Amino acid sequence: MIPSSCSIFVSAFSSPESHFDNFKFWDNVYGFKMPAMKEGKLIDADIHAVEPTQCEFSSRKRVYNLDCMTATKKDLSFLSRFSLFLTNRDQSNVISNNAQMTISGIVMYFDCELVPGITLSTAPEYATHWKQVRLYLKNEI
Repeated sequence: MIPSSCSIFVSAFSSPESHFDNFKFWDNVYGFKMPAMKEGKLIDADIHAVEPTQCEFSSRKRVYNLDCMTATKKDLSFLSRFSLFLTNRDQSNVISNNAQMTISGIVMYFDCELVPGITLSTAPEYATHWKQVRLYLKNEI
């Protein structure tokens, strides 16, 4: 069966511009406050291509692995606890005490092992037509 397994991964991402477009924009729409529009953005996944530089400061964590050869319907529903580690790197990829980052949310993507040794990845660092899933934090940190 192809794929033989699929894994779901998460990383933190930074995109202050898209966070503004999805949240702060609604604080003043041509002079009108529209806070109710923000709430929908917290429960909706945003399908968008994430640039590798937007999540390079974050570790990558596998939150689920599905063996497609033995999977049942029950296996498709899961909860997963995870921790992400952040690095303090500047644009030249050097660890810096002065580097600043803003965490806008969590990005999700998947890898599928087609056959042993051949994997289709939708991670931001690979050039592909696939996009990632962005889940925004209400307030950036």
